[in-house]
Amino acid sequence: MAAKPSDGDASHATPPSAVNLQHVIDQLRTPWPDNRIVNIVWHGHSALAGCFQIPDVCIFDSYPNLLHVKLKKRFPCAIINVIVTAVGGEDAERGAARFDQHVMRFRPRYCQDRLCSE
Repeated sequence: MAAKPSDGDASHATPPSAVNLQHVIDQLRTPWPDNRIVNIVWHGHSALAGCFQIPDVCIFDSYPNLLHVKLKKRFPCAIINVIVTAVGGEDAERGAARFDQHVMRFRPRYCQDRLCSE
């Protein structure tokens, strides 16, 4: 029987880039019936929408879908919704103009580098 890794084991340590998302990681680890839905909203354009083999739209090969699959493997008890508001071919100005309407309606707690709400 293999020994259990200690809390200090590097294979189970939180990577430095994830420190600011610790509250989300904690939610993903929470088992039923205490778990809650975690919505991950991807806002952007072409690659996020799966538009990298024009004219095909390959949503199953897009970054949002690949992350969704990896998260479900790592956190099998988590309830994860991956929501994509990306529009292929859109420029940053148009994407920014629709941010409030298309992203904020999901009431995110964290938006890349800033806290969206409490």
